[in-house]
Amino acid sequence: SEARTGPGFRVQLGSFAQLKFAQDKVSEVKRSELDVSIVEVEGPDGDTLYKVLSPLVKARSDADELLSKFKEAGFEEAFLTRVGGE
Repeated sequence: SEARTGPGFRVQLGSFAQLKFAQDKVSEVKRSELDVSIVEVEGPDGDTLYKVLSPLVKARSDADELLSKFKEAGFEEAFLTRVGGE
């Protein structure tokens, strides 16, 4: 059985316990004309975390290119996260 690679990747720019900090990060990123949104997830302790994520990209090569754009814009903390397909 071949491993499923999942539907794609997102660039993550942060995970915050408080919505306000996530919103501040979104504002900062949008000033660089990059697209991100806030996704609420349940943290390990059952608390809500607010992740700042790029839109989904399907291909790994596109994801790497998108990650480079975020890093070039000064977001050194950005990293790729796989979405789905676990």
